[in-house]
Amino acid sequence: MQDEEEDRGETLTKDVNGPVSYVRKSRVVPTQTGVATLSCPGFTGPVEYEVSWPKALRRKHSTVKGFIRTSSENALACFRAGSGHLTLENGKEYQLTIVGHTQGTDVAYVELKV
Repeated sequence: MQDEEEDRGETLTKDVNGPVSYVRKSRVVPTQTGVATLSCPGFTGPVEYEVSWPKALRRKHSTVKGFIRTSSENALACFRAGSGHLTLENGKEYQLTIVGHTQGTDVAYVELKV
C-alpha cells in the first residue's frame, strides 16, 4: 500500500514496507513558434522558428535557445556568417548567434539575446 503527497512540485511516495522515495516532476519550458524574417550576411528572408522561453530570465541581457528552419543552403550560409537579426511577426527584433548546423539539413540552432 502506498500514500502520495504533493510537496513543492515533488511527489513523496511512502511505502509502508520500504524506504521513502522522491520523484521530481520535470519542468515544462514554454516555447514560441512562428514565421520570422532572418537577416544575416548571405541570406535575408522568411524562416520558421522555435524558441524556448524560461519563466524568468536571470539578468537583463540573457539568451534563449531555439532553432530556425529554412533551406539547407540558407541555413549553411547563416551558420557560416555566425550571427544575424531575427524579426518576429509582432515586430520585435532580436540579435542572434547561430551556434550549430549539420550540413545537408534545414535546421540551424540559435541563441537569441534578450
